[in-house]
Amino acid sequence: MRQAFEKTHLGLRAQAQNLGLELADLGCTALALLLNLETGWGAVGQVGDGAVLGMTAHGEVKELIDAPDTGDPQSTYTLTRPRFDDYLAVASVEPPE
Repeated sequence: MRQAFEKTHLGLRAQAQNLGLELADLGCTALALLLNLETGWGAVGQVGDGAVLGMTAHGEVKELIDAPDTGDPQSTYTLTRPRFDDYLAVASVEPPE
């Protein structure tokens, strides 16, 4: 998951350069979910604001991951900022019982 976010960050850096922009001008948050449908195992990652939610087979909504606290409720730390990985939240998704 971390490698996927790092590669996405590098891709955004190249895109900003192609557009003649600073990377921070893109201001992208990122939410990702990788799920093996056969085993039920997966991984979830998040940088920026927002949360990744899942729904159980019984219709219950569960938060899989939420944004790390930046120390400032008005602030969102995006994938296009330096040291984005300080605010990268990664968690495992376990198969249902």
